[in-house]
Amino acid sequence: MMLAALLVQHGGDGRMELSYFWSAILIVLLPMAVFGTLGYLVWKGSRQEKTRNAERGTTGQGRSSP
Repeated sequence: MMLAALLVQHGGDGRMELSYFWSAILIVLLPMAVFGTLGYLVWKGSRQEKTRNAERGTTGQGRSSP
């Protein structure tokens, strides 16, 4: 009953359905892209820090006392 009422209200407009489809894709892909990029940048920074510490011979566990 409710589905039939919604279909009558929308009228089966193809352009509107396409708009809903692309907005759903955007809602899914945009956060994935943002968090994936942030995760990659954090991972890359962590790898660079480990490489720098290995070259210096430090562990990166804080400051050592003099």
